[in-house]
Amino acid sequence: MAKTYFNLDRVDNRLRFLGDFRSGDVRRVFAATHQLVNNKGYSDIHLDFSQCNSAFSSALLPLICQVDNFRSNRIDCTVSLPSDEKLKKMFLNANWAHFIEPRSFPLSTSKTFRQIPAIRYRDSTEQNDAVTAIMERVLSGISQFDRGDFAALEWALAEVTDNVLNHSNSKDGGYVQLTIFDARTRAVELTVADGGVGVHQTIRDAFNGITSDSDALMTAVKEGVTRNKTKYQGNGLYGSLEISRQGSGSFSLASGHSTLKATFDGVTCIAESIPFTGTAVDMQVSFREPGQLARALSFNGKVHSPLDIIESRYESDDLQRAHVPIRDHKEGVRSRKAAAPLYIRLLNLVNVCAGAEVVIDFSGVSVISSSFADEVFGKLFKTLGPMTFMRSIKIANATPTVQTLIDRAIIQRMSEPRE
Repeated sequence: MAKTYFNLDRVDNRLRFLGDFRSGDVRRVFAATHQLVNNKGYSDIHLDFSQCNSAFSSALLPLICQVDNFRSNRIDCTVSLPSDEKLKKMFLNANWAHFIEPRSFPLSTSKTFRQIPAIRYRDSTEQNDAVTAIMERVLSGISQFDRGDFAALEWALAEVTDNVLNHSNSKDGGYVQLTIFDARTRAVELTVADGGVGVHQTIRDAFNGITSDSDALMTAVKEGVTRNKTKYQGNGLYGSLEISRQGSGSFSLASGHSTLKATFDGVTCIAESIPFTGTAVDMQVSFREPGQLARALSFNGKVHSPLDIIESRYESDDLQRAHVPIRDHKEGVRSRKAAAPLYIRLLNLVNVCAGAEVVIDFSGVSVISSSFADEVFGKLFKTLGPMTFMRSIKIANATPTVQTLIDRAIIQRMSEPRE
């Protein structure tokens, strides 16, 4: 990665973020805010991103967790958005602005091909909803993936987010965000952060002989390590690290006075002078090589095959059908843009639910746009070919108007040469 420029400028209680704000810069911000509150006595902090060139979830989510901690201690935080319009839109759509200053910026419901907004969760129900929403976005945004790889990523996401609830002692819960950052290699980034006690403290409390935070993090990512073996298996961080490494990606774990980084080439731990408040996990994973992620999910020499949302939300008990209710398609049915993620989701279901019939249920949907019909059904017909389309796709409970629009889109595509 090319070296990036970042600087933090302070004027009174205002911190100005200059350049590119990445995960490696978070500790400097923690130190600066600590000085403002504890040394200078300020009860309010202004975070000024107007001159920020770029920012990433691996930096913003830990900062948001610190803002939550400040707010709990009656320290107010406000924010200036970036001057760059594209980055400003990201701050709004990713919910970064909302979580820093909720009274001024409403919660975003924006979902794009590349990103789902940052989600806060405080209990197991909210955690499950967050994991489901993220994996639905992967299902609708990444094409041609291996079913086992999809399930492995979902397992890792569930494990890491669950760690926050079980180990962090964070009264504000945790945050999680998905970014699809490279469509060509089908690569995703998942960031999970909390403002709790930190991995280093949890491990040190449970194991004798841990002499440093670096030792604590290296111990935490070993297979089977947990502070309570009667309640937890202790494979969450280990399995997530292995999935990231084997999936042509990277894994980082920051907590206390240490940062652990892992790639296919190995695992290193760096001692840091500035403490990291809470814990942050950042995973970058690629679906480029089918089967890589699934093979990495191995414990005690045996490959683990976890349940996924495809099985729990779509497939019938006899595995003969996959049911897709169109009324649950939150993007709507009025435009080609709204149809694009549904097309990818249906194509993925046809590919990974081998031999099953994908039932597209239009119950409660009275009309769709012509462009929506073409983007979903016209493209599916052209991509799959007539035989596979007829065998794999079933339209259920469509009104005469909807059925006519679907039929017309397919007929128009029939005259085009198949790519």
